[in-house]
Amino acid sequence: MRCLKSINTERRDEFNRLFLKGILVWLAAVCICFLTQHLIYPGQLTNDYQLASFLGIILIYPIHKLLHILGCFKYREGTVIQWRIHFFFLPCIKLNIKRIIPKWHYIFSLILPFVIITAILVTLMLFTPIGHSGMFLILLSVHFGMSFSDFTHIKKLWKMPKNCFIESAERGFSILISD
Repeated sequence: MRCLKSINTERRDEFNRLFLKGILVWLAAVCICFLTQHLIYPGQLTNDYQLASFLGIILIYPIHKLLHILGCFKYREGTVIQWRIHFFFLPCIKLNIKRIIPKWHYIFSLILPFVIITAILVTLMLFTPIGHSGMFLILLSVHFGMSFSDFTHIKKLWKMPKNCFIESAERGFSILISD
């Protein structure tokens, strides 16, 4: 196999840029969620279920990362989980897969948390009264903002050859193709 392209995901300020863009996506999603809520159900926004929504906001990041791990569970032997502190107080989990993984498995592991968590949150929103809570709409928006970096990586991988492989590199990942 030979390296087709190396993608540096840790270059200077990469985390900061992705974090800032994720916050902008989160703010846009908050606006869209509240506007949609107000247009479909005018005057029904409540402050109920704040504790459940707050617990959801606290637990959504670990659940998101756990779903990434489950998405590439087949390749768990070479998986390394690292903790980092960003901005002096924000704990972040980084998942490194030390084995070569096919492109579509990697994309599947990136998109799995978005699909599952969005399906659960939208189902809760449609079939329970928690969907009228402002904190729940913020939870949904936080989830969209967190998924922004996954979609950024998927965009980088989408145009690569179909049968390529992904290997975790020192500062990002490498795209390999067979000779």
